[in-house]
Amino acid sequence: MSSTLTKSFKVLEYVADIHNLEALAKATGLTKSTTYRIVNSLARLGYVEHVPREGYYLGRKLLSLGFKAYSQLHLPSIAHPYLVKLANLTQETVHLGILDEDDIVYIDKVDGNRGLQMRSRIGARVLPQSTSLGKILIAAKDDTVWSSYFDPNLRRTSNTIDKLEDFLNELKKVRSTGYSLDLEENETGIYCIGAEVKDASNQTVAALSLSVAKVYLTDKRFNELIPLVVDYGKQISFELGWKSEGLSQGEVR
Repeated sequence: MSSTLTKSFKVLEYVADIHNLEALAKATGLTKSTTYRIVNSLARLGYVEHVPREGYYLGRKLLSLGFKAYSQLHLPSIAHPYLVKLANLTQETVHLGILDEDDIVYIDKVDGNRGLQMRSRIGARVLPQSTSLGKILIAAKDDTVWSSYFDPNLRRTSNTIDKLEDFLNELKKVRSTGYSLDLEENETGIYCIGAEVKDASNQTVAALSLSVAKVYLTDKRFNELIPLVVDYGKQISFELGWKSEGLSQGEVR
């Protein structure tokens, strides 16, 4: 680890308890000028905040990272009981996934009791473009990066979206409705419904999906399953500390 990086982390750790520049320099064993340079660099990045006449404090970006760290560490154990409940209620297969760089990673899966065989497995990585999990997680990002997740050569099935304009329109629809659909785009004969999972900082940290064999699906049942999946996504989100405006935890069933 570089000397500068080591010094920066050292200063950051002390800022949690010491806010005066001179006291920080003394505690870290660094010169006042070096300490000043480091805390101001951290402030520009959002990891430290400078309050005039008071000193330096931990920044909001650290709070956001803390929420993300908590969510990532505890997400599978927190979410698993809800996946089991949803799978038992619907008799269908349920997935939980995250976006890791350019891939969706399945971090949990609960099979339904219909014997549906799918290619997915815990730990597997897939391109997000053709999955309901991927659409939810991409739609949560800034729309300026949406096109970077599109591969015109990806053809998992004959239904895979292969035109950028259609893909972008699909993501706009996902963002406006709060759920995503995979209509035989990733696996032939399989429909999937995706919903977001948020943490205490209101960031989308994961996605939940329900996979249903087309032969078991009617329009009526499909329309009933969509709000159910969204609801379970909200229940997991509440467990992670998320608060929906105008909606208390007890109102989500």
